[in-house]
Amino acid sequence: MAGKQYQDEFSTEDYYANGMLRETPEVPSNHPRKSKNTTPSGKQKKRAAAGKYFLIILVALIAVILIVSLVVFISKRKNDGKRFAKNLADCIGSSMQDTQKNAKNVSLLNQSDYAAIDQMLQPFAACVTSRKEAVVQGVHVPEWNIICRTNEDVLSEVWFYDYTVLESTPYGTKRKAYLDITQIASDSNIASFEDVLGLKPYCIHYNSDFSQTREYRYCFEDAETNNLSAYIITATWDKSETLLQQDDRRVDFLTAILRTSME
Repeated sequence: MAGKQYQDEFSTEDYYANGMLRETPEVPSNHPRKSKNTTPSGKQKKRAAAGKYFLIILVALIAVILIVSLVVFISKRKNDGKRFAKNLADCIGSSMQDTQKNAKNVSLLNQSDYAAIDQMLQPFAACVTSRKEAVVQGVHVPEWNIICRTNEDVLSEVWFYDYTVLESTPYGTKRKAYLDITQIASDSNIASFEDVLGLKPYCIHYNSDFSQTREYRYCFEDAETNNLSAYIITATWDKSETLLQQDDRRVDFLTAILRTSME
C-alpha cells in the first residue's frame, strides 16, 4: 500500500514539471468565454457625435465659402470693364461690324445713360458703360466707361475709364508720400509697374499701333506744408509690353478751386 501511495503522489520535481498542467482543467472548445465589453461607453458616443457634428459644420462652411466666391467671381466678370476693353482693343483694325461680332458679352451703343459723360468724351463711334454706379464728389457716374473711336468705320482707338478710382477723392488714390517713378526699373512690364506703384489705372488708352498708355492718379499730404498734393503718372508700353516712356506731373487744382472766375 505504501508503495502504491508513493506512486500516486507527485514528487517535488514532478509537481513543478507537470503538476501545474495537470491541475489546470482543460476548457472545452464550446465553453463560453468572457470577452471584453466592446459596447462604446457614453463618453465615446458623445465624442463620435461631436465629431460628426463638427464635420457637418465644416462641410457646410466650405460649401458656403465656395458658393459666395463663385457668385462674387461671376459678378465681377459680368462687370469687368477692363477685360471688356482689352477684348475690344484686340479688334483694332477691324470694321465696327466685325468688332461687334467678336466682342464678348458686350453690346456697343451709340450713347450711354449718362449724357454728361457722353458729351465730355465726344467724339466717339460707340461706347460700353457699366450697369453699376460710382459717386464722385456727389455726382453719380458709371463705375467704368469704354469708348471706341474709328477711322472710316474701322476701329482705331479704345479708351477705358475707371471712375471708382476717384470715389475716395477726385484726385485719385491716397498715398503717404510722393511716388518716385524714376526708381522703377526701365524694363518693367505693366503688372510689375503697377505692383510697385500700388495704383490702379484711371484710364487706359489703346492706340492704333497696339501700344497702350495708362494714366494713374494719386494724392498725399505734404509733410512740409501739410497741404494736399496731387499727381498724375502716365506710362506707355508697346505691343510686347516694353516700357517706352513714363512721366508724372503735379496737378494744380488749387488754382481751379480758389481763383475767381472774374480774373
